[in-house]
Amino acid sequence: SEALMRRLAKLIANYRLLERQTCRELAAEIGISASTLSRIEHGEKMDAATLWAVLAWIVDTGEEKEA
Repeated sequence: SEALMRRLAKLIANYRLLERQTCRELAAEIGISASTLSRIEHGEKMDAATLWAVLAWIVDTGEEKEA
């Protein structure tokens, strides 16, 4: 849904700012281009492959923080 995508965009943007990462740095960590990350942070829709990359990054990040 659109509301979920907005929440996801805000989550990613907040994480990036808290970690003091550039758009390019976080995009590389996720495995997407910096321009794609910028579009996500601005609330644009993402394709399925990008969504999967973002979700995998969230899961991996969560596992790292739990360890």
